[in-house]
Amino acid sequence: MRVLFAILFSFLVSSSSAQKKQLDHSVYDGWESIGEHRISNNGQWIAFAKTVQEGDQAMIIHETGTDKQIVIPRGYNAQFSSNNRYVVMLVRPFYTATREARIKKKKPEDMPKDSLCIVDLINGGINMKPGVKMYSMPKDLSGPIAVHLHNMDSARKASSEIDEGSDLAIGTLGDSVISIVRNVSEFKWSKNGKLLVLEGRQAKSVKGSVNAVLIYRIRERRLDTISRGGNEFSNFDIDSNAYQIAFTAERDSSASASRKFYKLWYWKNGMDSAVMLADKNAEGMKLGWTVSENGEVKFSDSGDRILFGTAPIRPAKDTSVPEIDQVKVDIWNYKDDYLQTQQLFNLNRELKRTYLAMYDLRFRKLIQLANEHMRDVIPSHGGDGASFIGLCDTGRRVQTQWTGEPIRDVYTIDAATGAARLVKKNLSA
Repeated sequence: MRVLFAILFSFLVSSSSAQKKQLDHSVYDGWESIGEHRISNNGQWIAFAKTVQEGDQAMIIHETGTDKQIVIPRGYNAQFSSNNRYVVMLVRPFYTATREARIKKKKPEDMPKDSLCIVDLINGGINMKPGVKMYSMPKDLSGPIAVHLHNMDSARKASSEIDEGSDLAIGTLGDSVISIVRNVSEFKWSKNGKLLVLEGRQAKSVKGSVNAVLIYRIRERRLDTISRGGNEFSNFDIDSNAYQIAFTAERDSSASASRKFYKLWYWKNGMDSAVMLADKNAEGMKLGWTVSENGEVKFSDSGDRILFGTAPIRPAKDTSVPEIDQVKVDIWNYKDDYLQTQQLFNLNRELKRTYLAMYDLRFRKLIQLANEHMRDVIPSHGGDGASFIGLCDTGRRVQTQWTGEPIRDVYTIDAATGAARLVKKNLSA
């Protein structure tokens, strides 16, 4: 009986092994999972990515309550239009093509490029546009779309030593009329989709061109320049009514300067060009501080205030001694806020740390809210509150590394003056 059982067991094992592939490392790449997923505003459609460990994924567009599906091979970053008619996404090149290009160590500009895919969910039409960097659609308006294209002119790419940007195509889904703006490096829609702000870059091949900030009015299909000249523009924000724009810009130093000073700039509808609101010499700016290019610029909900970042002015980089000959020493004291290993880990983040400030447009006043003692400030009521919340953990950061629970003092900050008042000490949370 035991012999019969052993024979039967051996037969079952061998049969099972013959039916199923043995699990080893070779099967991992084919394992599938669900990646990004979206749902249309009306709930009629869902889009989800079916991904694999290695290879080409697919974007599945499924109509809920039916068996209808549209499959877009290699699709990703899908977004439904607010009217539920279109779904827009990027399509990656074939995995094998990208892998081969990497093996051959091709330059970034010569790597295979993404394509744009627009799917009409009503008639099933699918349109593809090759050579696309990214696309963007406004949140609250259906139709407008901006598509940033790669510069496909090889001669122009080879001759360019600076970032000249590339073409931006602006249009409306379902409409064949497209506007092209040349040499764009950055852009942002207003929430309501009425306005698009763009950073235009100087092009060597275009006589008289300069770096500039432009606005495109989608309904009038009109392009205007609100700032000309300068080196860098960043942190664009548009108020909720598409009536005002704020951004940081560095316009005075040479492109190769080791230290650059940024300023806060402002434009509103009806103005010919943007004006400077704050710089390192502005009234209300802390002595030795300046507007930071690393801080987010954001309008309050009402549009009456601009929240932005400031930071201490850092010493100019020493270029008199070659990098290889420079001596660097790490010094740690037991009273420091962080252990030395944590300090080194945090170094890059600390170099880019900014402190919240506010410009009140009604009173034309700059108020510094955060500082090195109280680094975290939380605005209230969408930035329009009379008081903000300040948090301070100075002197108690070391113990957080082993307790895992920060201890902070809590302050209220008068948004009109920046004055702070302690309301709770040593809050553990």
